[in-house]
Amino acid sequence: MKTILLALLAAAMCACATLDPKADAVEVRAEQTVSIAFDTFDTFLKLETQNRAMLLKKAPEVVAFADTLRRPVMDNGKQIPWGISLVESANRTRLAYKSNRTADNKASLLSALAAVESALAETNKQLANASAMK
Repeated sequence: MKTILLALLAAAMCACATLDPKADAVEVRAEQTVSIAFDTFDTFLKLETQNRAMLLKKAPEVVAFADTLRRPVMDNGKQIPWGISLVESANRTRLAYKSNRTADNKASLLSALAAVESALAETNKQLANASAMK
C-alpha cells in the first residue's frame, strides 16, 4: 500500500518538471493532469477491489467513492464510468484547445481540468484512508 502511495507521489512530482518556454502551459498541465488522473483512478479502483470486503467494514466511505468513480454515465453517446468520463472530457477539450486556442476553448479546458482535479483530490484522500486501514 505504501509503495502505491509513493509511486503516485512520484508521478505527481513529475508534473512539476520545467516547462519548455515555447510550450503552452495550459495544454501541458492538461496532458499531465489527464495522465495522472487516469493512472490514479486505475490504481485506486484496483486497490479498492482487492480490499473491498475489509474496506466495507472499516472504511465504507472508500468503497462509496470507488462506486462513484465506477458509476455509469453517458458520455459522447456511450455509457462509461464517471471517472473515465471526466478524463475523456478533459482530453477532448484539450484537443479542441490545441487545434484552436481561443478564450472559450481555454475556459472550457480549465473547467474540465477543475472537475478532474477535484475527483483526483478525493481519490488521493480515499487512497490515504484505505492505506490507513491496512
